[in-house]
Amino acid sequence: MEKIVQTVSSEILLYIRGFADVVAACNVGIGFVLVISSSIRDFHSSRKVLFG
Repeated sequence: MEKIVQTVSSEILLYIRGFADVVAACNVGIGFVLVISSSIRDFHSSRKVLFG
């Protein structure tokens, strides 16, 4: 059997791992914002939290 893909370098793997960490951190941050905004019952207060 022949290899379809050549061996992936460690630099590319580190780049992909770093990108995955950034995406995961963004998803966690968005989750926290959604939890906080859903716990606020007042519409105007939640707008202030979401828009800064």
